Amino acid sequence: DLSCLPCLTRGDIRVDEIVIPTREIEVNAGRFHFFPQPSNGIAYLIGRIDCAGLPASERSDLAIQASLLPLIGSAGRSYLENAALAERYTGGLQAGTDILERPEDSARFRGDLVIRGKSLVRNGKPMAELLADMALEPDFSDLERIRTVLGQLRTSLENSIPGSGHSYAARYAAARLTPAMARREAWNGIGLLRRVRELQSLDDRELTDWCRFSARILESLASGGALNAALVAEEKALDTLAPVVEDFMARFPTNGKSSPSEDSFQARPGRFGLATSVPVAYVARSFATIPFDHADAPLLLLLAKLLKSGYLHREIREKGGAYGGLCSCNIEGGTFALLSYRDPHIVRTLEVYDRAIEWAATGRFDDQQLEEAVLSVFADLDRPLSPGGRGGHEFANLLQGLDPEKRAHLRRSILNATRADLARAAETWLVGKRDQSAVAVIAGREMLEAANRELAGDKRLEIETI
Repeated sequence: DLSCLPCLTRGDIRVDEIVIPTREIEVNAGRFHFFPQPSNGIAYLIGRIDCAGLPASERSDLAIQASLLPLIGSAGRSYLENAALAERYTGGLQAGTDILERPEDSARFRGDLVIRGKSLVRNGKPMAELLADMALEPDFSDLERIRTVLGQLRTSLENSIPGSGHSYAARYAAARLTPAMARREAWNGIGLLRRVRELQSLDDRELTDWCRFSARILESLASGGALNAALVAEEKALDTLAPVVEDFMARFPTNGKSSPSEDSFQARPGRFGLATSVPVAYVARSFATIPFDHADAPLLLLLAKLLKSGYLHREIREKGGAYGGLCSCNIEGGTFALLSYRDPHIVRTLEVYDRAIEWAATGRFDDQQLEEAVLSVFADLDRPLSPGGRGGHEFANLLQGLDPEKRAHLRRSILNATRADLARAAETWLVGKRDQSAVAVIAGREMLEAANRELAGDKRLEIETI
């Protein structure tokens, strides 16, 4: 009798989350966000540069250019000289891209170049200088180094497919449904891998032209994009670090303006097979749903947990023999995905997805399964983060417009959800949108062709090579 054992219930969950303290610090160069955290003598500096001012043609390679920044020279120094300084003064410098959708409309979003550095408080000044040098004065002239880093990036992406094929498939499918996911796929999906391969195949003259183009794009972004800066450190370190952040910000022009992107986009649902050298399949079906502010968004978070534990795990892993049957809801991006991981089946799994959403829409789950879904959602919402992670996450929330009131409303809605609410949401946003969903399957070509022989004409996969 499991009921005699102690267990968590909804009553054990905080209705309101623990708010991360923050305040804006005014300096001559502008304002930055300060997040006091028990960081044990470490300072974290974050800069986010909005790329909304760049034309679409100049944004496409930004993820690759960002990946190169920490691994090439800058400010007249070689990569080896930079690496020695970073090793001496910092705990690491990073650059990448990120997308933040608006909570009221996930089709409106900001795409950012994100730079990060951390160091001991006493080394804050050289760390900030190196971080600014990396963003403002990158050196793309060493073609041999560029080729080496592109090769490393290609190998890393190719090697990540067997371990993360379900994520790649879900992104590829969702990219056909929403503009933000299309950008995310280009920056962090199969599109990124394909572009890296193209760049590797360029001859020296063509690669030199691309490097000059990249230097010009980054210069334009740094001079015209809106910089938002944040500092995460202990309260007692603020007096020491405020002038450091001011000097960092002063190196960036202040005339940039941040505005949500509204990319020209036309949804085109389809069914895609992505052929590569893997012995199993990764099957994803993605739906475009609703933004964060919609009243049903919390219900979709719950449905993802309910479908995973109550149906997909049993049907896809236990009965189907896959390593995993998963479900995810990107509540900020307005997408929902059914996934399988290292799956010996394709056609059967797609049929399971149809049965799964019907199962949820007809309410064939009990109160205990709903209770477990609620607890699982809050395990994600309240997961522990490092001091630097807490500050960085809250910084993104502030820029995105996800204020504590919106997040508190989300928590209350999850706690108040009923079985009837979930069944209605599944019928409306999953069953009702089944014909507008997109499918992507990563597998070997022979496996994809075998699946197409079983599928009806309009259900067949468009097969292409990764």
